[in-house]
Amino acid sequence: DKLTGVAQFIDKTGDNGAFISSVKDAYDHAQKTVDASQFRTLVLRVVKEDCHGFAMREGGGIYFVDKRFDANRDRLAGLFKAFPGNTRVHSVPIYDDQGTTVALQEASSEEIFSEIEGLISDIQAKFEDGSMTRRVLDGRKTDAVKILEKIKIHEEHLDSKAKEVRSRMKTVQEALEKVTTKVENGIFEPEDFYKELESLGKKK
Repeated sequence: DKLTGVAQFIDKTGDNGAFISSVKDAYDHAQKTVDASQFRTLVLRVVKEDCHGFAMREGGGIYFVDKRFDANRDRLAGLFKAFPGNTRVHSVPIYDDQGTTVALQEASSEEIFSEIEGLISDIQAKFEDGSMTRRVLDGRKTDAVKILEKIKIHEEHLDSKAKEVRSRMKTVQEALEKVTTKVENGIFEPEDFYKELESLGKKK
């Protein structure tokens, strides 16, 4: 039911409900079976994509969420309440001082630079193993746009680092455009992307 979010099972098989009963049992079991890894993945996706949060320390655990996204953070807290045990979201306000400004700049720039370098490594790996296609390339272009959007959202926190990370991301986008024709024609070499990246980087 789209309004209630409750799954309804209607038996049209004529087998006295045996089949539909087995399906419902499997569904009920799946609803109750969420392991720690699945839950962590779900939570991190909400924190990073919906709350636009970034880790304040290596390894995660503590994330900064701008007050602009308080509503999404509150919904995340509600998700935790649906689970038994000691699963909780604790929100702690931060002081608006120079130390906080520096910490936010370092944490946001490190995370975004890490995402950019991760994207570069993934693209280069696809070129080296010959699996780069136009479809894959378009997907990486979409990833690049998402990172630029993240930079825009956190421009205030990035402060003086904003120009540097944006320039690096723009270079990646330009390199992707440079190799598009070769990928479309299937005539690219393993080193093509990295060569373009280096060449463009030297010009800036």
